[in-house]
Amino acid sequence: MVSRLGSTRVKVAALILLGAALLSAEPFRVALTGRYPPFSFYDQHGELDGFDVAVSRAVARHMDRPLAIVTTEWDGILAGLLAGRYDAIIGSMAITPQREAVALFSDPYYLSGAQLFIHRDRVDEIQDMEDVRGRRLGVVVGETYEHHLRRHHPEVEVVPYDDSQLIFQDLALGRLDGFLSDRLVGRWQIRSAGAPFLPAGDLLYEERIGIPVTRDNPELLEGINRALAELRHSGELDSLFDA
Repeated sequence: MVSRLGSTRVKVAALILLGAALLSAEPFRVALTGRYPPFSFYDQHGELDGFDVAVSRAVARHMDRPLAIVTTEWDGILAGLLAGRYDAIIGSMAITPQREAVALFSDPYYLSGAQLFIHRDRVDEIQDMEDVRGRRLGVVVGETYEHHLRRHHPEVEVVPYDDSQLIFQDLALGRLDGFLSDRLVGRWQIRSAGAPFLPAGDLLYEERIGIPVTRDNPELLEGINRALAELRHSGELDSLFDA
C-alpha cells in the first residue's frame, strides 16, 4: 500500500511539474489563414479545425510548448513571419527557392501538387493545359499557382481572386474557363460545395509542403523537425491527414 501510494505521489508530482513547465514555456506562435479547408477553417461552432490545425497542436505538444494560433491573410503571411509576429507558419506552404531565400523550411510534412479544374460541362472541350491557351484561369492571389502560370504559361490569362469561393462563383457563371489549385484542396472544396467541377489532366508539378521559420531560428527548426519525425514514426501524422 505504501509503495503504491508513493508511486502515485511521484506520478502526480511529475504531472504538476510538466504542467508548470508548459505554463512557463514560451508559446509556440503559429500562423495560418483559417480559410483554407480542409487544412484550416472554422467549424460550425466557430472553432479552428483542419489538418494544419491538428499538426500545429501535435508539433507544439511534442516540443512541450503551449500553442498560440494566429490567423492572417495569405498574401501577407510570410511577411508577418519575417516581421516576428509569429514563430512559424503551418499553413500548407509549398517549399520554393524564392521562399527558401528568406526563410528556413522544415522537412516536408506532406506532398501534393498543382491541378487544373474545369466545369464538368466542358470535359469534351478542355482535357489538359494544352486546351486552355488564350483562356481565363482563376487562382488565389499569392499562391504558387499564380507564379507558375505567369512564368510557364504566358498563353493563359491569369485571373487572381482573394479566395476560392469567388473562383467557384465565376466558374459556375462561365466567367472563367477553369482554375488552378492544390489537388487535395480542390477536390475537397468541390466535394464540400457540391460544385460541378472536375480535375483535368495530370498534375502540373508536385509540391513539397513544409513549415517555415525565420533564418535566425535554426534551433526552432530543429525542434520542429524532431517533432515531425516522431509524428511520422508513430503514424500519428498519417492519422491526422486521414481524419
